[in-house]
Amino acid sequence: MRIILLIVSIAAFSTIAHAQQSDFDFVVEKIKLDYPGFIEKTHGFEFDSFVTKTAKTYKTDSFKAMAIIIDFFKDRHLDLFRNKEFQDSAECYSNLNMIRGYFGTRKDKEVYEGFWITETNNCIIGLQRIQGSKDCYRGYVIKCAANSSVLPGTLLCELEQRSTDQYFTRAMGVRSGLSYYVTSKFRSDSIMTMGPYYKWRKLRATSAQVLPTLTPLSDSAKGKWLNDTTFLLSIPTSIPMNENIVTKILRSNQELITKCSHLIIDVRNNTGGSARVYDPLYPLFYTKPFASVAGSLYATKDEGYNKQQSLEKYVEDGGKDTAHINWMKKLIALNNDSTGKFIQFPTDTFKQDYVYEYPKKISIIVNFGCQSACEIFLLDAKHSSRVRLFGEHTMGAIDYLNFYPQNTPSGKYKLYIATTRRNIPPGESRLDGKGIEPDVQISDSETDWVDFVKRYYEKH
Repeated sequence: MRIILLIVSIAAFSTIAHAQQSDFDFVVEKIKLDYPGFIEKTHGFEFDSFVTKTAKTYKTDSFKAMAIIIDFFKDRHLDLFRNKEFQDSAECYSNLNMIRGYFGTRKDKEVYEGFWITETNNCIIGLQRIQGSKDCYRGYVIKCAANSSVLPGTLLCELEQRSTDQYFTRAMGVRSGLSYYVTSKFRSDSIMTMGPYYKWRKLRATSAQVLPTLTPLSDSAKGKWLNDTTFLLSIPTSIPMNENIVTKILRSNQELITKCSHLIIDVRNNTGGSARVYDPLYPLFYTKPFASVAGSLYATKDEGYNKQQSLEKYVEDGGKDTAHINWMKKLIALNNDSTGKFIQFPTDTFKQDYVYEYPKKISIIVNFGCQSACEIFLLDAKHSSRVRLFGEHTMGAIDYLNFYPQNTPSGKYKLYIATTRRNIPPGESRLDGKGIEPDVQISDSETDWVDFVKRYYEKH
């Protein structure tokens, strides 16, 4: 049933009472009890021994220890975030002077050292190799766009080499201020990715005095005509408000179904949210009936409690949608009555009585940052004969979905655990950690991916 996969991120925070225990023990216990992929992913693996060894190795750094346990599962819907910490302005100021001075005077920089800017042009860091180590780096904020929550001089990331091209990285969200661990990769001397959140390009500038002006990030969907017959729709996030924005864009551009020969949908760096955002697009790409992505709910007591809290808040805030209330009550009952079991919901088939003549072709631009609800949309869209994916493979965070946060005993962290397992059709494979491959690859050397897609159809 499609509704199972619509609420990919739930805003309510679980405050269920837990016996006093360490954050580390709490995280391990919750993974064992609540994570729907635990049995499958630990089959044939001595998980308890791994936990014990990790706890001993990182006994002075519980955050890193918990992150290593979570990283084992390679699932972006099993994650841990440290709440925003106090930023000492004096320390940040000192760091900023240090890193500027370092690059202002150092002539023999390491290959990865220098100024790096996000692909979305909202933050610049100075990446410096940690003295005494060839394989570890620190990145300090040089400057950020106006809607950032971090100060210049903030230690934004610490990279520790894990393999030839991978670095286990403690990072901080530029806008949220939350800390987390991800895997970073240097694709080349001038391209770096940091988990699903950022792609960085190395700047040629050698002085902080000549760095470019930054642009604040926007979560809102946008649309515009590139020419008389080509329309570009950008959906940078899957936040719920974008469903209304996308609907308004389509309504105000009726030419999409009367003369648009080419619709380009840019979803790069869309890390997920609500799959409902894409519902207005289904009639445009529809060419034949198809089974939508569906899942099975893994029932747990904590999820039942979380749903109960969400329902109570919805009613307290004046919510009156009886269909939603009844559905939530059903989910609460299922969680309470079927703890530890998967509950299968029927698969929906998307079908409509007509096929639009336009748009003639639909190109969807994707990259490594696309995940979760965005990937649900991509899998559904791929059923259409007029859709083609361009770019690079997505992150691969779709086999387990619908996570929600729980506070750890100390209150310092929030643990997110998926609640739903995707039903994988016969003959298809799991996608977590692998992603969805594009039909047409676009390399990092291409600076304008939208223009690449336009030019592609001029040649083919």
